[in-house]
Amino acid sequence: MRPIPSDLNDIILSRLIGSAPTEENYIVAIEKFEMYCEKYLIEIFQKLGIKSLVKSSRKSLPCNNELMVVLEGETDMNAPYEFFRVANKILKEILVKDIKKLRFYIQIDIYSRNKIYIADYGKIEYRFRYHYSESHQELYRDKDLESIETRSEKLKVSFDNFRKERALILNEK
Repeated sequence: MRPIPSDLNDIILSRLIGSAPTEENYIVAIEKFEMYCEKYLIEIFQKLGIKSLVKSSRKSLPCNNELMVVLEGETDMNAPYEFFRVANKILKEILVKDIKKLRFYIQIDIYSRNKIYIADYGKIEYRFRYHYSESHQELYRDKDLESIETRSEKLKVSFDNFRKERALILNEK
């Protein structure tokens, strides 16, 4: 069951659901954002030679690993939605573990701000849940694959290109 924020009119939700704050709109918008994040990761994994899949019924995946990243709300309300900040931590874990094939899904939970504290802007929890089998990893390890350092350098270039494309899109608006 997905937790629904206590205040759908909260400022942290305004970027996600806009001016129609209903539970149905929230659920549709959050699922759409999760799919965007999953697609983003699949494209990066593909560029790095990592086979990845998201199940059609995502939450049924028997995950054996989880990485949780929390982005606190800030005065810049776009900041907690900048998925590349989360993706960087996810990719670091995958590259350090040298995983070549995995199944995963992303679960995002948004928590409204605590109105008692003036500086609280809410938070977004990104849960990267994934499954990989140690025995199957050997099948996908190839002696001719690039080193982690080379793949990391390619990843930096991919992030730089993403940031440039995003800046161009934002400047057009």
